[in-house]
Amino acid sequence: MKTDEKVLAELLKYRNNKYVSGSKLAENLNISRNSVWKAIEKIKKNGHNIDSIHGKGYMLVSKEDILSQAIIINETNTNVEVFDELEST
Repeated sequence: MKTDEKVLAELLKYRNNKYVSGSKLAENLNISRNSVWKAIEKIKKNGHNIDSIHGKGYMLVSKEDILSQAIIINETNTNVEVFDELEST
């Protein structure tokens, strides 16, 4: 799983209107705080609504209809392989 998907999966654990600090995300995932920030930016670009408050952290605002490996695994507890693109059959 890519770093942004790991961060998204971690945010899903806190999605009940709870903020989680970038430091806590970094600690939980054993990555740098800068990696968390970059992943959050990528997650936002992919269409997820993430609120951030300085000194409080990040919060996944709502559950959207955007599919990602992290969401599928979190919701179904099933490991899946996700492809950005496949050749036509």
